Amino acid sequence: MSDIIEATQQTLNADLLRLQTISQNMAHTNSVGYKREILRNSGFSQVMQSHFGELLAEPEKSKDLRPGALKPTNDPLDVALDGEGYFVVRSAGGESELYTRRGQFMVNDNGQLALRTGELLIGEQGPIQLTSASFDIRRNGEIWQNEKAVDRLQVAQVQHAESLEDVGSSLFRSTGPVARLPREDIRMVQGSIEASNVNMMTEMVNLVEVSRHFEMTHNVLRAYDGTLDSAINVLGNF
Repeated sequence: MSDIIEATQQTLNADLLRLQTISQNMAHTNSVGYKREILRNSGFSQVMQSHFGELLAEPEKSKDLRPGALKPTNDPLDVALDGEGYFVVRSAGGESELYTRRGQFMVNDNGQLALRTGELLIGEQGPIQLTSASFDIRRNGEIWQNEKAVDRLQVAQVQHAESLEDVGSSLFRSTGPVARLPREDIRMVQGSIEASNVNMMTEMVNLVEVSRHFEMTHNVLRAYDGTLDSAINVLGNF
């Protein structure tokens, strides 16, 4: 296959991946705690050092971990982190520790504080046991019930954002070191949620840019194919 066709094919595949990423972000504009996906291309020096026609690695997906806006809901089961960090939860199967900014809580049938998807919130003493669904969460993460401190929500501090692996439903698993955020740095807001950090206008602009780039690249491929066809026809006359 021609080097030009191969390079064009790589470009078209990369554009398709970008379109999928933009569509994913737009679909989760209203998802609580969602972090938009971004693509990282090969560095300029890597492209310049590669041989023409050599297959380059596909753009790598990563997460934009900037916080979204806080939205009041007046629901005491909604809790937002105002600042850095992640709620620490135990997966539904109990086999791993996960992290999230999706602060939509419930009290499960066993009286434990959990996310609405079933993962258990972890406090300083482990899973948090409550006597009812009525409780207060102080700004420092302390949980009070019946005028008594029950526990304090754990907040994780991830040292390297790229170590977070998305496992779906705004939940992450860390492949690197994770520390606990110091108590004095914890800031929680009960009765609020953190909105998705997707900016719809930005995604719309990106969508138009990628669509036009895909169209232009496709036209290049068609023009080159036409040139090859003409050349073959000319050679066939000899």
